[in-house]
Amino acid sequence: MIVSANEKNERGQALTETAIALPLIIFLVLCIVQLAVIYLDYQLLQYAAFCSARAAVVNFDSQQGAKSSADHAARIVMAASSLKSAALVTVTLTSANGDATVECGYPVRIFLPGLNRLFGYDWLTARCTMKIEREESEAESEK
Repeated sequence: MIVSANEKNERGQALTETAIALPLIIFLVLCIVQLAVIYLDYQLLQYAAFCSARAAVVNFDSQQGAKSSADHAARIVMAASSLKSAALVTVTLTSANGDATVECGYPVRIFLPGLNRLFGYDWLTARCTMKIEREESEAESEK
């Protein structure tokens, strides 16, 4: 078999191109996976904030009781996901003008090689506001 001079120069070209391109492609795929995980965490946190706000407005007999109900509801939602730690979720309840606002927070770890040292943990927050439900007898007594 006769090999021309041009073919001799291109023998390792495919391996070199693969060695350069493959780490970049793997890094991009890992970035997409990491963004999907963060989006899933955010959606779960949004649902936890909604459930917490709902529990707070239904059980708004006292500020402390509503806070306890909201905290419990958020922990149940986060515990339902087997990958999340319910102990790490934070719940803040504020009420004004007949509205209850619940803000939930959860730390999210960046798992990308190299970037985890730069960013480490990020904090996701979600907020939900609902009208406080009161029984008609309570509403009439306030008038």
